[in-house]
Amino acid sequence: AFLTTSEYLALLKNKNTFTVATIYERIGTAQARIDNYKEAEDAYQEAINITAITHGTTHHNYIQAVANLATLYSFNQQAPKAIEILDELMKKMVQENKTETLTY
Repeated sequence: AFLTTSEYLALLKNKNTFTVATIYERIGTAQARIDNYKEAEDAYQEAINITAITHGTTHHNYIQAVANLATLYSFNQQAPKAIEILDELMKKMVQENKTETLTY
């Protein structure tokens, strides 16, 4: 028998590694593709949380995880929410880098 997404995610709980964050991102993408937006949001949020722990909030993997969540919001008719989290991210990046522009 196959595990449900919730059961699978419960197995991954408290395992803070980059690989687990990647799994959450892929689960989020799969859930979004079948219009399970709440499950996708939860998976993307978990990927963000783990990536913040493993890489920090200025790492490109963290930025990508936040961008994935923002994309989900924009596809789910929640553009103001998407803009809000991207704006917060940009402000954090500018503050962390002490510059008006971002670079890789």
